[in-house]
Amino acid sequence: MPSLKEFRNRIASVKSTQKITSAMKMVAAAKLRRAQEQAEASRPYAERMGRMLGSLAKSVEGLPGAPKLLAGTGKASTPPSCARRAGASTGCWATARR
Repeated sequence: MPSLKEFRNRIASVKSTQKITSAMKMVAAAKLRRAQEQAEASRPYAERMGRMLGSLAKSVEGLPGAPKLLAGTGKASTPPSCARRAGASTGCWATARR
């Protein structure tokens, strides 16, 4: 059976590990909060960029020699990655220009 000293050392070790884990959780929460704030702050820019690209694509629609990335090829209306998220407010420029 372990001695009293070994029990005390084990308890101290577990408490130390708990403090480290708690500190790591706080750091992770702060990083997550900062990332969320940055993502929310960029939303107006992304929405405006989507409207601008949509307007630009609409203005070159049907023009000969228009860039295919803007005018499209006529094969699909939205990229597959955006089509999956069309119902969500993801800021996908292809869904924003509809």
